[in-house]
Amino acid sequence: MGDNLVEQQLFLQIVSGTIENIINAFLVAKTSEGLSPRTLKLYAGELRRFSSWLEQIGAVTIEELDADTIRKYLLHLSETRNAAGCYIFY
Repeated sequence: MGDNLVEQQLFLQIVSGTIENIINAFLVAKTSEGLSPRTLKLYAGELRRFSSWLEQIGAVTIEELDADTIRKYLLHLSETRNAAGCYIFY
């Protein structure tokens, strides 16, 4: 029953459409799955950086996120982080 409640909350956050809400919903889901605190911290940090970059280019809703935008972000990572730094996203 608890899992169903988490799924319902996740769904409600996703349908609101903002990328920040979707990230939060993802982190709640991963927390409920019992991922380690270090893994959650890694996911949160990387997703917050992605979200910040999306805001800089003016994309704040899920409808504005497409494959081309993700490719541009991966290119951005390859130009701004060490070579291994972008592999977390693959």
